Amino acid sequence: MIHPRLLEQYTYRARMTGSYQSEAAYPPNVRNAHYDVVLAAVSAARIELLHLHRSGLIHDELLTTLEHDLDLQEIAAQHGKG
Repeated sequence: MIHPRLLEQYTYRARMTGSYQSEAAYPPNVRNAHYDVVLAAVSAARIELLHLHRSGLIHDELLTTLEHDLDLQEIAAQHGKG
């Protein structure tokens, strides 16, 4: 089971990434700064997920599911930076 707060955070990030990606009014430097923050958050989340897994606090299936979500966020952010 995914923690509700974690799911809420990922959903928010994904929605904001989509918003920035489709909004032409954002200058490239603002858009790139947003995606840099998203990529930094994804990187930090990966580190924390591995720590939780190694500590036995989350099981393999949950790790895989959350890593997949992070992969999608990372791809979207990299695409958004163009």
